[in-house]
Amino acid sequence: MLRKTSLALLTVLFSVAAFGCDCETQTSTATPEVTRIEVMGIVNAPTAAIGGETTGMRLLVPQHEAYELEVADPELLGRVEKLNATLVKVTGDVFTKEGVETQKREIIKVAKIEVVPQELKCEGTQFKAGVYETGTLVTIEQKDKLLSILKCAKDQEQTSCRESNMVDAGYEVTAINELSFHLYEVSFAGKKQVDTLICEKI
Repeated sequence: MLRKTSLALLTVLFSVAAFGCDCETQTSTATPEVTRIEVMGIVNAPTAAIGGETTGMRLLVPQHEAYELEVADPELLGRVEKLNATLVKVTGDVFTKEGVETQKREIIKVAKIEVVPQELKCEGTQFKAGVYETGTLVTIEQKDKLLSILKCAKDQEQTSCRESNMVDAGYEVTAINELSFHLYEVSFAGKKQVDTLICEKI
């Protein structure tokens, strides 16, 4: 009996020595690197993506593709869902997540969200716009759908706003005075005025 046990033990030891043991090599999920950030942008919700790879909410930031927003607190989630097309300041932890259908996704786990005060609310016959107190952003909407975010610059006495990533087509706004703007559609064919936006201070 002792001899049989010894032979069995020697067989196990030989197998481990010859072929190795993967007893401790288990697949581990790497913890994503997390960084605390504070960033301003426009809420875009709800959203969809290929393969459902989205949190359903994005933060659109000029000169940055977009962050997805992840909100765990139900009360905060309810607030964010009502802020579509609104300029906000978001504080939270940002991390990168690999997608199957999509490339790397940058996601902010939201800890705090604050609405940035709006200076003007503008209405046209087809479009409406929000001009924000920072003087750097204008949102263009049609039938409550966010179409574009324009970035503004002041050239002498005239303020002009256009999409920061616009190459061939998009929108542009030029101030007529403090409370009205011309809205243009820009394409290969040139620049065409599509609406006049009349604004009120709010």
